[in-house]
Amino acid sequence: MPSRSVSFPRICPACLAPGASEPVLATSDTNRFKGFYFQSLTFNSVPYCTVCAARFKRVLKWVHFGAYVVLALGIAVAVWKRSIWDGLFVVVIPCVPLGWIAQSNTSVSISEFDDKSIVFRFRHAEYAVEFRKVNGLS
Repeated sequence: MPSRSVSFPRICPACLAPGASEPVLATSDTNRFKGFYFQSLTFNSVPYCTVCAARFKRVLKWVHFGAYVVLALGIAVAVWKRSIWDGLFVVVIPCVPLGWIAQSNTSVSISEFDDKSIVFRFRHAEYAVEFRKVNGLS
């Protein structure tokens, strides 16, 4: 879709309930290298229903907490064993399921973007149809 302006339908992208009004963050799955830095894209206004927004935020909070615990544990192991490789092993293995949990919790994500367009990925095809209607793409 063109990146000029994006509107989201007032239905929950997680459960498809009407009347969604609780804003939730949608981020890009990948970063783009632009000159000397990486660029990512974020929308903080995807409307969810109250129940799904609370669940999304709760799961994300636990994923972040788990990532910090794993990172601290990895640093401790690296210092204790005096081996960065042992520390990396401790960090990488648990981060795979944490990433999977975070990804499976997402109902709207940005799969690709550039200066002219954005490609969204939706969990439900019905939400994609409504998104196209709201943005005049049908």
